[in-house]
Order: sequence, then structure tokens, then C-alpha cells
Amino acid sequence: MLSFIAALDETELRAVRASGGGISSADLYEKLIDKWLRYEVNRRLPSPSAVPDLNVDQLRQAVTALALHLWRSAQGDVELSRLEETTRLALDGLVRDRLDPEQAVHVIGSGSLLVRGDADRFGFVHASVMEYLVALEAASLLRNGRPTDGLLTGREMSPLMADFFCGAAGQPEAEAWTRAVNDDTAASDAARANALQITRRLRVRGIRLRLAGQDLRRQDLSGLDLRFADLTGADLRGVRLHDADLTGANLTGARLGDAVLDTVMLDRADLRGADLTGARLIRVTMHDTAIETSTWHRTALLGSRSTVDEQILAAPELSGVAVVGRDPVEIMVKPPGGQIRAVAFSPRATLLAAASGPVIMIIEPRAGHTLRTLTGHAGDVRSMAFSPDGRLLASAGADGSTRLWEVRSGDLLVTMMSPSAHGWCLVLPDGGYKLVGDLAGAFSWVIRECVFGPGELDGFLPGVRRLDDSDPIPHLDGCPAVSRTVLGIPLETRREPAVDAPRPSERDRRRRWRPGHR
Repeated sequence: MLSFIAALDETELRAVRASGGGISSADLYEKLIDKWLRYEVNRRLPSPSAVPDLNVDQLRQAVTALALHLWRSAQGDVELSRLEETTRLALDGLVRDRLDPEQAVHVIGSGSLLVRGDADRFGFVHASVMEYLVALEAASLLRNGRPTDGLLTGREMSPLMADFFCGAAGQPEAEAWTRAVNDDTAASDAARANALQITRRLRVRGIRLRLAGQDLRRQDLSGLDLRFADLTGADLRGVRLHDADLTGANLTGARLGDAVLDTVMLDRADLRGADLTGARLIRVTMHDTAIETSTWHRTALLGSRSTVDEQILAAPELSGVAVVGRDPVEIMVKPPGGQIRAVAFSPRATLLAAASGPVIMIIEPRAGHTLRTLTGHAGDVRSMAFSPDGRLLASAGADGSTRLWEVRSGDLLVTMMSPSAHGWCLVLPDGGYKLVGDLAGAFSWVIRECVFGPGELDGFLPGVRRLDDSDPIPHLDGCPAVSRTVLGIPLETRREPAVDAPRPSERDRRRRWRPGHR
């Protein structure tokens, strides 16, 4: 196929360019197919012993009929019997006096745009050839005011096929068709998807697009005029939007996970209930944008602080958004590889906690990116669990401690240990601590070579003080369900260790944190 493209006559191509100001993909394929078919006809010029042949127009009519059949049936090739039937229907009355059906099929199958594959199945030398023939037929029907017989509404076109159609139909006809589809409330999903491709290709302006519920995953919608578009419930996961205008667009309940929005206007857009998990918003404008009940987990906002309303940035929905220029930047280095001894998924499976030795990695499971590392355990981490809301992570290690972490910041909130069979202790990062039971000789503070028992340093170091049983635990105050579910005990009243801490002689025994243990 490339050899035919390379052999196209430069003079003809220049003539096409001069007449239209450029060479479209449709122009190029028209020259390519015409040259190919003429080559096949000339290759079989009649000789005294040759069978009758088909001319270029007859070959083209036959392969066009086959292309239409393959497009409608969503197949890539056909068996010999189907090729015979298609050829007979396409050429009936034209060659009956010159060729019998078997001869016609032989000519079509061996001397046109087809190739023979396994099991005597025939298909086009390249899918783009079929797409061009179908697009050309649809454009011809449209220009002549005739129905397109489902060619534009039954299947979604590839970007190249949409380009073929635009080049063959011309902008006025193609644009009129997209407007008609957009106004047709009963239009099929395929028709709407094709109309959207043509709209983008022709840069049609002034259409209030109706794309509610459409599956637009991973499409490039850059440059589209989406002002006041209806995208209610649309699946926009992974889409790329560059230099797009979504002013006043209705995105209620839309899914925008992992989308990239670069230089996009969202003024007065409705994002209520939308899911923007993992999205990247770069240089966007958001004035008077409705964001209530929307989800912004692992969403990043770059270069947009001055173009986003302050009340939007301060909204609780955006509390977890990474705002570049506002939030501190941390360098995260993935720890060396090692044996994974414990794993835990967050409730919605959006995060994975994996422990290798004493280090815990918080991982984004789809891309495998390490988002944060948690360090503090003195021995291997053996068990982990997320809180029901995914905000906290509890980890139990071979050092006999259970630690509670805030997942988003990576901050250590609480450390609980059971150094004795007769009691347990809880230590906060600021030095506050609680002791329960008899921990004589098992809990102490050490400065250089000096050992201090419980209470000896209270009042001498900021924050170091023994908490009363009635004192609330920071970060858990008002969250009794979290304290019971994550730590395994009600911290205010429980008198038993939350971790099966081993005695010194049992260091090789597996420790296990038991959620909800009583």
C-alpha cells in the first residue's frame, strides 16, 4: 500500500492541491484507490486466452458494496460465499453477458483492493480503505439529499473515517448533519459520537451539545465549544480537554476520573455530584462553579489559584485537592524492594497499603505510584487495616506496637504498645501518654544513659505528661467508632492490649492485630 502512495503522480497531487488549497485525506485516498484499481485492470489486459475482465468502475462498485456490508455487520472479512453474493448483487445486469458469477468473484478476490486470509476469508488490504469507501458513500447520499441508511448512525467512526467524511461531504453538509443529530433526542449513541467527532474536526461553534450519559472515555475533546453543553452523567474518564470552553456546562454526576483539563473554562459550570478522582486541572478558571457533593480525591490543581474563586478553594469538597503553590511539596523516594509482608486496601480500593519490613508504602494501585511512605516501626509490619472512611490506617508490627496514621498527610497520630502481659501504653507524637495496668520496669524514657520512669519527666519537657483516662485522644476525639474499629478497643475504657504482643522469648511468633477485638 505504501508503494502505491509513493508512486502517486506529483503533477496530479499538485493539481488537487491547487484546486482546493490543500490535500485532504479523502483526496489522497481517492487518488490511491483509483491508481490501485487501474493498475489491477491494466495488469489483466485481455489476451487471446484471457477471460473477460471488469473495468475500473465495475471493480469499484463491487468493492464498495463489500465495504458497506462489512461496515454494517461490524466484520473485518467475509467468507467466499458471502463475497459471491455481494458481487452478484452489486454487478447483476452489468456483466452477466461477459462473466459468470465464479469468474466475477475470482476477479474481485484476486484483482482489486482485497486480500485473502485464513479459511478462504476475504477482507480489505487495510481497514482504512473500507472506511474511506463507506465515508464516500455516506457523503454522496447526504449531498444528494438521500437517507444515509444507518452508515453514520449504526457504528462509531474512527478519527480517520470522520476526516474522510468531512473531506468528501464538505463543511456545509457535514455541519448541517451534526446539528440535526444534536437536535434529535432519539439519536443513537453512535450517531452522537460521530457528530461529536465531526464537530471537533470542523470546529463547529454555537451548538449546545447534548451529550448526557455518553461514553466519552479517553477521547481527545480539545478545542470543542462545550458552552452550556449537557454532559449530565457522561463518562469522561481519562479524557483530554485542552483549550476548551465549558462555561455553563451541566456536568452533574459526570465521571471525570483521571481526566486532564488544560486551559479550560468552567465558569458557572455545574459539577454537583461529579467525580474528579485523579484528575489534573491545569490553568482552569472556576468562577461561580457549583461543586456541592462532588469528589476530588487525588485531584491536582496547577496554575489556577488566581483563576479559581477563594470560596471554591475553601470548600470541604476540595479539602484533599493538591493545590500547587498553596500546599507544601514533599520529595517522595520509593524504598528499596523487599518482601511484602502485609497489604490492605482502602474501602473504595483507591489506595493500597503495602508493608516491606518496617516501612509502609501508600500506593495508587492503578498506576502503581508510591504516594507516601510511613516510617516509625522498629520491626517488620505484619498487619494493617484502613478505617471505614479511609482516612486512617492502623498498622501492627513485630516491635509489639500498633500505630495509627493519617493517610493523607502521613502523620503518626497514636502509638499503642503492650510491653507487658499486665498492661499497655499509648503514646502521642507530642509526648503525651496513657498507661493502663502494671508496667513497672516495662515502660520508661531514656536520655543518653539515664533511664526515667513514668512521671519523672512530666513538667520538664514540653508535652510530656501522663494523660488521665478522661482526657480525649487528639484526632480521635468525637470518633469513638474509629477508635473501636481501627485500634480494636475503646481507648477510654479498655483495659486489655490491642495487639497480641509476644514475650521476649517469643520474638519469632507472628503478631496479629485483631480489628474489633475485645
